[in-house]
Amino acid sequence: MIITNTDIFKIPVSTLNKTETINAIHELVRRYEREAKAQYVATLNMDFLANCFHTFSLKVKNQELYETLQTADLVTADGMPIVCLGKMKNASMKERVTGADLVFDIAKYSALLGHKIFYIGESKKLCKRAHVALKEQYPRLNAAGFASPMVSDVGEILDDVGLIEKINNSGAKILLLGLGNPKQEMFFRRYKKDLKIPVSIGIGGSYNFISGRVLRAPKLLQNIGMEWAYRLCKEPGKLWKRYFSQILLLISFMIHGRLNILKFLGYHLFDLQKGQEVLDGSIRVMGRLNDKMVENIYQLFNECKFTTVALSDLTLAEGHSLWKLRKICRIYGVELIQAKKHREHQKPRQWLRRKTKSLITRVM
Repeated sequence: MIITNTDIFKIPVSTLNKTETINAIHELVRRYEREAKAQYVATLNMDFLANCFHTFSLKVKNQELYETLQTADLVTADGMPIVCLGKMKNASMKERVTGADLVFDIAKYSALLGHKIFYIGESKKLCKRAHVALKEQYPRLNAAGFASPMVSDVGEILDDVGLIEKINNSGAKILLLGLGNPKQEMFFRRYKKDLKIPVSIGIGGSYNFISGRVLRAPKLLQNIGMEWAYRLCKEPGKLWKRYFSQILLLISFMIHGRLNILKFLGYHLFDLQKGQEVLDGSIRVMGRLNDKMVENIYQLFNECKFTTVALSDLTLAEGHSLWKLRKICRIYGVELIQAKKHREHQKPRQWLRRKTKSLITRVM
């Protein structure tokens, strides 16, 4: 699978649409079987950036959160401003992928594949209500457990000392973290070495939407990026400070030269996409590499300007696909990042197996 990213304030944000993101998450689940390393999926919006940076100086105020976002295995564009920022740098930014939308697709595929989901949120009651709502749509969906831990701002302190062991022994494939930003990111960063679960996903307040506790904006407002205005009208006392700080942060980005307001409004209002090049884009290849994928990468090179292609998650290169990819990268001046030990070294054995199989077939 091919994952394309664009750099937004040194955070690699995926340009995949919702369907491609779901496929990438299931690829991460398969990767866990090979590497046995806990992985994290973040859903980035302006609230994350407001918690990362000081409003006026733009210095990093939460290093733990910032590093978690930078090293996350997959970062989706949850908010419309993030999509606009991405489009300013990458013409292939397709749509926003919110945590609330992802949960339903994750539940659908988990029910089909028999994967269990472990729910963590602000209360067990809310987690159970969300699971019941999902199970009504997908009856085969199974819950591995529910928890509502208190995450401390300082140090690795957990009120439930047996929670990590409970999660690891639950048999869950997906861990949904609905603690809100930045607590859910802090939880994963502090305990990722102890977690034995393939993929953890930060979904913020999505349990409220799933359970019907809070109503989402109509689809029309969601599509034009005005969901924030709908929520502000519904909960002004709770949300006005948050949105006001985010507006101030955008103004700071403009003052410091990190945001061109004309491009921002152009993409937001008129959907300008032609003639733009990515500044710090990257491509990551997961799973198998074949000639068709190399052709897709070649087309991406023609559409945008990428700086790196990472093959650290590559399991197998079929035929001469890796040789072709190296040649294309040399032509376009793109850096190819490759793991030290690669399946390419197993090609002689694969060739011998094919020849042996062919010889046996002829004899028979």
